[in-house]
Amino acid sequence: MSGSEPPPELREKTEAASREIEAGNLEAAQNLLLPLQKKYPSDARVLELLGVVRYHQEKYAEAADYFGQSCAAAPQEPAAWVWRGRALASAEDHAAAEEAFARALALEPDNLHALFYSGENGLWAQEWDRAVERFERYVALVPDNPGGWVGVGRAYNGKDDHASATEAFEKALALDGNHLAALLHGGYNYLESKEYAKAVGLFSRYVTGAPDYFGGWAALGYAYDDMENYGRAREAYRKATELNPEHYYSWINLGRMHDELEDYNEALEAYLKAIALDRAVGEAWAKAAYVCIELGEYERAEKLLAKAESVEPDLKEIICYRARMALQRGERERGFALLRDLVAKNPGCKECLPTKEDFEAWWGEEEFKEIYR
Repeated sequence: MSGSEPPPELREKTEAASREIEAGNLEAAQNLLLPLQKKYPSDARVLELLGVVRYHQEKYAEAADYFGQSCAAAPQEPAAWVWRGRALASAEDHAAAEEAFARALALEPDNLHALFYSGENGLWAQEWDRAVERFERYVALVPDNPGGWVGVGRAYNGKDDHASATEAFEKALALDGNHLAALLHGGYNYLESKEYAKAVGLFSRYVTGAPDYFGGWAALGYAYDDMENYGRAREAYRKATELNPEHYYSWINLGRMHDELEDYNEALEAYLKAIALDRAVGEAWAKAAYVCIELGEYERAEKLLAKAESVEPDLKEIICYRARMALQRGERERGFALLRDLVAKNPGCKECLPTKEDFEAWWGEEEFKEIYR
């Protein structure tokens, strides 16, 4: 046996540990590796495999430490640098992760894993230019991998270059028409570029392929919502709440759709579900108050607005809804005074003010001009 070859015991047990990791038997792998670490404390392969075990156990800081020791023992091996980068990225230390990926790429410029995971780290860190550069190098080497094109698309989407993002997502879907990540992220790209019908098309294909993931149904709801197809949006949001009853925003959005369709009792029920999930957000309290106003339940509405004010005192909707309630109760001057107060505190605020049609019903042209001057 030459001096460069590992002892048979070390080679056999690291190979066995590697097989256990591939099979998902992390504890068995750990039980093989920890005694080896005591016997061979500087062996790069043992340290790397222990890092892989910790990584899959989601103990990212420990994993990064093992990978760092492995890199120190064998600094010319790019694989351990890539693993260290992945662990650091998962621990949300994106700058240190990129340093590790850069070390791997300095050793092997075309290392596919380093390019891909460095690109992914760029997405997480919102370093869009770096993400574009890494993923474009990746797809130049493996142009038939749809995942690489999804990375390119996501990076361009982050740069708000929706045309380039669309081109990349289309390439991914040309390679695999059912690629879930391409459908989901491509749909969001269409949503952001206001191509709502195309977004609906991709999200619909996504939920066909992944019908049990609430996020796909929520995304489909967003697209129908932006198209002002509130009936379809309501059904998509309802499906999202069925699949994940703990998702606050699905309940809020479901409530909004019921609200738009003037199903106020159903809207109130959805908003109360959202409140039960997060009582510290004023939005749901205020929206629940709004539908109580529409239902004529003014005392209950005021209690809900008071609660909204206690958790989020600067929420503009609170004053606006109080003004609306005053008007619906015939308190014309109080309602208009509240709106004056809202505009004084929030110059340029328009998003929650009454519409021109409301002014025509409640006041007149002069009041409209005063508020919207």
